[in-house]
Amino acid sequence: MNRKLFLALLLIIFTLCASGCSLMPKSATQRTGPDCEKQLGEMTAANTDLRQSLAKTNTALQESEKTVADKQAEVTKLQEEKAALSDQVKRLQEQLDKAKPAVASAAAAAPTQPTGVVEKKEAQATNAAVASKDLRIKILAGTTQMAKARVLAMRLKAAGYKIEKFDRSRAFDQSIVYYGADQEKEAETIARYLGKNVETRKISWQSIFNVIVAVGKKP
Repeated sequence: MNRKLFLALLLIIFTLCASGCSLMPKSATQRTGPDCEKQLGEMTAANTDLRQSLAKTNTALQESEKTVADKQAEVTKLQEEKAALSDQVKRLQEQLDKAKPAVASAAAAAPTQPTGVVEKKEAQATNAAVASKDLRIKILAGTTQMAKARVLAMRLKAAGYKIEKFDRSRAFDQSIVYYGADQEKEAETIARYLGKNVETRKISWQSIFNVIVAVGKKP
């Protein structure tokens, strides 16, 4: 604002000086014509420079205001994403809390199996755990699904899987588990951790990962 006021004052002074030259008596103009014309030329050049400087200042001011507005919009978007993540974590925690009593009841009501059957199942579980450790798994999730993806990662780790990479990506509408050669069964097992009827597809591109989990809004 101070710079604009200064420029405005200079323009007023220039105008007064120019008017003074034009209002001088003819005899005085004849005596001082060359000096007045020189002074008028200098002031005209100064006026042009001032106008250019004022234009640059206005442009810089507009750019600064646009930058501030963009930053404010970015902050607002991040705050909205944070609120959405918090709500999603809260809902997932509520679902886990509700599921705990049912799981405990089912475990208590499960019939006792013969020792041979138990040992066989334990051996199968051990073999599956060993196989899962050899898998190279990557999880992909959009910004609004990060909380859901982290819960999935914790559940897979608890089951013996190793999550090699966790990447942010575009938002997926539907969760899909992609699998490499001879990993279809593992992909179906991992898909069950996401929910019912989660689609599995074979990886159609070159990848160093055996299983890639794209976490979507559904299920």
